[in-house]
Amino acid sequence: MNLTDPQQLASAVTNAYDILLRGGVADLRPTTASIIEEAPQCTVFRYRRSQETTARALPVLLVPPLAAPAYCFDLRRGCSLAEHLIALGHETYLVDYGKIGFSDRDLGLEHWVTETPAARSSWWAGAWAASCRCSPPPPRAAWPSTRWP
Repeated sequence: MNLTDPQQLASAVTNAYDILLRGGVADLRPTTASIIEEAPQCTVFRYRRSQETTARALPVLLVPPLAAPAYCFDLRRGCSLAEHLIALGHETYLVDYGKIGFSDRDLGLEHWVTETPAARSSWWAGAWAASCRCSPPPPRAAWPSTRWP
């Protein structure tokens, strides 16, 4: 960095001001969300949208990979998938599995797909039906029992 260049010096001073007095260069506050269901190893959030945005037909459920934290969809203001979906008018939900530790080593993939509140709860079916004005999807027991070969 060449501090004799006035433009670079101004950028350095602005960054120092942001880091020291404003808490950082980027706005890392998460998008506003409410907990709608909570259980061990699973919390379901609903992002709040402003009254100015018009509602879209379909809700969006964000499910992070098991190896990634839930904030991967909401990195920072202006760089957030959740913020973008809300701005488009989608009802946006997030599943957060929390910290997965050594004590969870015996849980198989089926636990995360079928046993968590996100998989067995009726809130998602209700959100789907309310937003698209149709009947909710059939319960899991009514799904075909076909499996991969």
